[in-house]
Amino acid sequence: MRGASATQAIASTKRGWATNSMVAGALAIAVCLGCGYGDPSPQPAAAAPDSGGMLPTERPATLTERAATSADDLAQADSWPRFEDVASEIGVDFQPYCDQVPGRFFLPEIMGSGVAWLDYDLDGHLDLYFANGCQLDPAVPPTATHANQLFRQHDLGTFVCATEASHSGDRGFGQGIAAGDFDADGFPDIFVANYGCNVLLHNNGDGTFSDATAASKTGLSDDWSSSVCWLDINGDSWLDLFVANYLNATLENNQVCDAHGLPRYCGPDAFAAVPAEVLLGQGDGTFREAAVELGLRGHDDRGLGVVAIDVDNDLLAEIYVANDMSPNFLFSRTRRGADPAAATAGFVDRGFDAGCAVSDQGENEASMGIACGDFDGDHRPDIFLTHFLGEKNTLYANLGGLIFSDESRRAQIAACSFDQLGFGAVASDFDRNGTLDLFIANGHVFGHLQRPHEMLPQLLLNRGRGRFKETSSAAGPYFQIKWLGRAAAGCDYDNDGDLDVAVTHVGKPVAILRNDTKNANHFVGLEPWTRSRVPPVGGRVLVATPQQTQVFPIYAGGSYMASSDTRILCGLGSYAGPVTVTVHWPSGHVDTFEAVTTDRYWQLREGSDIRPLR
Repeated sequence: MRGASATQAIASTKRGWATNSMVAGALAIAVCLGCGYGDPSPQPAAAAPDSGGMLPTERPATLTERAATSADDLAQADSWPRFEDVASEIGVDFQPYCDQVPGRFFLPEIMGSGVAWLDYDLDGHLDLYFANGCQLDPAVPPTATHANQLFRQHDLGTFVCATEASHSGDRGFGQGIAAGDFDADGFPDIFVANYGCNVLLHNNGDGTFSDATAASKTGLSDDWSSSVCWLDINGDSWLDLFVANYLNATLENNQVCDAHGLPRYCGPDAFAAVPAEVLLGQGDGTFREAAVELGLRGHDDRGLGVVAIDVDNDLLAEIYVANDMSPNFLFSRTRRGADPAAATAGFVDRGFDAGCAVSDQGENEASMGIACGDFDGDHRPDIFLTHFLGEKNTLYANLGGLIFSDESRRAQIAACSFDQLGFGAVASDFDRNGTLDLFIANGHVFGHLQRPHEMLPQLLLNRGRGRFKETSSAAGPYFQIKWLGRAAAGCDYDNDGDLDVAVTHVGKPVAILRNDTKNANHFVGLEPWTRSRVPPVGGRVLVATPQQTQVFPIYAGGSYMASSDTRILCGLGSYAGPVTVTVHWPSGHVDTFEAVTTDRYWQLREGSDIRPLR
């Protein structure tokens, strides 16, 4: 956004969830032209007297409700991305506990819980770690014990619960999760962001974890933390942590708000914001807080999503924070016209002058989830955000030079998002045709007495040059059921070359969406490793064929309270020949790997070493 829009943004009045609820009342009965669908009943309804007061699953939407689908589209639908929820089939039986208490309407209980993919035992198979809730009121005697859950993939495509055996079942009120090897022993550790004290679980390398929170000095506060990511912020080859914090919402200051004469959860405007934490690894297993020192503390932080990604091709990762009803942050070390050596001194929030802090109308949006990638094929990473009901989801197109443009309407994303409330988002080439598509988990936050409540998830197919069409109606049975969707994390867990998705819900079991897309398209999978074995966040990978060159930024974080498979999965369409892969490492070193064969995964090591992966 340029100067005029930024001025409008500064002058604009922040809209709270109460304002959005009035807009939502009108939008809930409208069908967005082009690809949207609406809830036929915008009026509040009482919950049926079933388990927990939750509403029963409503009927699936019809094709007419889901999308305006042409005859040409129907002819191509067989090759569109399609998914099957196989969670129970593969051994992942888990429903997060959210401690919803009738009549209480305490915000943490409706915000969901996180999920992370990691190979904790280094057997070549990605495992799953889920955050879980716990009882929020310490004055009430506990009726059950709840813990985070670890599912080990013991054979390709099947999982077993390993929580007890691994000693990884933290019992806090779990939110976001990030995996990273903070002590460089070769085994990924787990950081859990909690409502309350955060937890660092050290991987002992023998299939078990130990609580390293106190020893590492990472449990600095009992704030409400949300999303988190690992990266080397200060370039010392030790991993650091960016922890997004949300609101100062407690049982003591809790409020119950009203809509249509019925109670609902209050939004972020009812509580004070909580600033983010930045924990710098000291190389001895301990961390120190350095957010203010590094310029990584904004004004009016209400962070729900975070991603670390280089958006201006200087190999220095920016840190983008999705804030709820506050301007989003784009923390950058880039200094225009300055000595390049000064670029590493500290961060400055460039969100407003870069055009990605607020909407194209200069308004704050309720940002939740983030997905990044080169959606329009111009070799620059763009930013996609999920937003509140009555707002559009937003696609910020990267124009270069640390400038973005809100292209949500041109991309045809706005039309199918006004009647949705989005959380987790995953960007991937789900049909392997050479363009990035989008998965979005949806669900409202006002509570079961309000309409709409549960929502249908969405799949947006990239039709080329960053123009999208919703194809949810052809994406499988999961997309015909309404959910309170929250975290979403992508991973090719069965190593078949297409991305699968894990999704958490409020009030229902988790889903594992296996990608069963039927086409003959090809792929190449890549896992970049630096010399120091610190993840190369800020680098980028180019994959070239005779037809096209695709660029993949190497980033950390993204989505909402989730951590995805860190491997790069590049769809190649019908091309099956060898590809040329070029890696721009954060160190400045560049490696080119010629004649890389396709339809398999490769590990790329800084210094021109390439190895096949299992």
